[in-house]
Amino acid sequence: MHRNKNNALFAISGFLVTLLVILISPLKNEIQQVKSSNNTIDYTLSFTSTENKFNVNNNSQVVYTSLGNPIMFSYSGYSGALGKWGNLLKDGYVANDIALSGLINLSVIYGSATGDLVVSYGWWDDENSEIVYEVTDGLISSTLTEFDFHGYSPSFFKITASSAAQITSMTLTYDCEEDTNPFPLLNLLTFTKIGESYSITDCDESAISITIPSFYKGLQVTSIGNNAFFNCPSLTSVTIPDSVTSIGDYAFYYCTSLVSIAIPSSVTSIGDDVFFNCTSLTSATIPDSVTSIGGNAFGNCTSLTSVTIPDSVISIGGGAFANCTSLTSVTIPDSVISIGSGAFARCSKLISIQVDSANENFASFDGVLYDKDFEVLICFPAGLTSINFPTTITSIKSHAFSGCALLTFVNIPDSVTNIEDYAFSNCISLISITIPNSVISVTYWAFSFCTSLTSITIPSSITSIEDYAFYYCTSLVSIAIPSSVISVGDCAFSNCDLLSIKCQESSMPSGWSYNWNPSNCPVEWGAADRGTASSDGYTTAIIPWSTTAASLESWSGTGAILDVPSIVGGYLIESIASAFTDYSSVEYLRIPDSVTTISTNALSNMSSLNTIIIGSGVTSIEEGAFADSLPKNNHSTICFMGTPTQWANMVFAYFEENLYDIVFYSETERLPDTYYYWHYDSDGMTPLIWGVE
Repeated sequence: MHRNKNNALFAISGFLVTLLVILISPLKNEIQQVKSSNNTIDYTLSFTSTENKFNVNNNSQVVYTSLGNPIMFSYSGYSGALGKWGNLLKDGYVANDIALSGLINLSVIYGSATGDLVVSYGWWDDENSEIVYEVTDGLISSTLTEFDFHGYSPSFFKITASSAAQITSMTLTYDCEEDTNPFPLLNLLTFTKIGESYSITDCDESAISITIPSFYKGLQVTSIGNNAFFNCPSLTSVTIPDSVTSIGDYAFYYCTSLVSIAIPSSVTSIGDDVFFNCTSLTSATIPDSVTSIGGNAFGNCTSLTSVTIPDSVISIGGGAFANCTSLTSVTIPDSVISIGSGAFARCSKLISIQVDSANENFASFDGVLYDKDFEVLICFPAGLTSINFPTTITSIKSHAFSGCALLTFVNIPDSVTNIEDYAFSNCISLISITIPNSVISVTYWAFSFCTSLTSITIPSSITSIEDYAFYYCTSLVSIAIPSSVISVGDCAFSNCDLLSIKCQESSMPSGWSYNWNPSNCPVEWGAADRGTASSDGYTTAIIPWSTTAASLESWSGTGAILDVPSIVGGYLIESIASAFTDYSSVEYLRIPDSVTTISTNALSNMSSLNTIIIGSGVTSIEEGAFADSLPKNNHSTICFMGTPTQWANMVFAYFEENLYDIVFYSETERLPDTYYYWHYDSDGMTPLIWGVE
């Protein structure tokens, strides 16, 4: 990390002091005339400040160079030509500084002459800044520029009259003021010159509060460079001036004490990882000037409670707000045309992503972010517990469900053909999931760290299981891999300590990685294509190589309440066969969301049945599924966990005449002039129709 540079930086502000009029005769007495190689005379004035006065003299600090070179002014140490160096206090403040602050107004009166007046200034380690004024017949053809050093004393300031001009008078007016604390903690910053401006490129890790100056050594500070404040753990606040137009990648990375940030309206882009892991950051003001927010820009800002994305933003990078665990809602403006993968992943309190209706690229349904055509699911807010997929969905984007810790079941519809990398990673409560027969690959890290996952079906459409697909699925007990799978990647089942694997192939195919099973899970090669599993009185038929994981075949239980489980023997129940035929004692039946099909006669002859809860995953009810189970006068309560739209799309192999008075699930009161809605009573089982109970 940097320390003080060799040039003093001095503060600005003040009051008008000094009027210096120098006639040519005393000027010659004090400043040596130097003959250059073309025999012209260069008059060079070197100024020093003593307290609030300027002196022109020939003291020991004036150094004359060899013939033909300009007369330069030299100080030992860190002194500047127009200011004096003060003492450094322990807290890093510059003390007792008398420095050039505002504007230098310079006027020169010549005798009859033609030539140039050259005014230049600079710092020892920089190129000179120089302005040349043409003198004709003793007059300068344009008004002299006011020099503004913005509070920083240059190392030298020169005025050179070329040719044989006779200077009759010169007036210098400037503002200066004594300021004990002009620019705090500048000694902690590193400035790097880039073209005609400066960039902040480093900061000492001990910095607590920083105000970035607009100017340094007379030039604007226009950028905060990559890694400039990288890992400054004590930094609590930063003031960024309007001169800054860009903030580089990783600029405030791991500034874990930074509480708030106001990005000035001069900034047009926020780079990658700029505020990553700023875990104390509670608010961030993004101005209307910003057009892009980089990847992971605010990633892991776990205290960030709200953010407003302005209408100026066109692109939001991947992971831009990932793992912002205090963020509850986000609105995407109509200007956004690009959103990277996982932009809002793992935001555990996020329950809604809304999209401006005028946006031509994205849309929202039930708080879930999609593309405009509802074909690509981009982000499922991690604060939600269930999802109803639109019938148009074809793709699940990378990280779409990543970190959704409240999600327990997912029934992916057959319309989905593509599930991208990391799609369901870190869904720690996910118990079961069905991959439809339309998908051809289980992608890279797709179900990694799903630590509650006990069952998953690999359909015969799958040809590849990529690297780390089921990494650290510590509850996964069984999986069947059909012969259609010709490649399995590295560590696909690593750290799945309870897993037993059935493979349809008689031996490992050549396309499988040698390291596909590093945990040495037991593998049965040439496994049969059908088996059974039992648990708690339920028996299932397992069909590993088909689209169905398990079908519920029978039940040996008794009683008036039948709450069908979604998992039996580690397998997801996706259909109900003739499992409950003739169970006349059952009065209450609840079918889980995992079930997609209720088969013929599955629930027939259940003469006492008066309450039925049909899960939202059911998409097909086959002929006679409820035959002779519901009274003809329909005194039963029949409730559907899905929406009216889902029910309208239900597939009936044969019209089930008793299923005509359906109440649709809702946690809010029913809408006027529409279908009935219901909710659970406090016991979590009894259905109550809104307005009727």
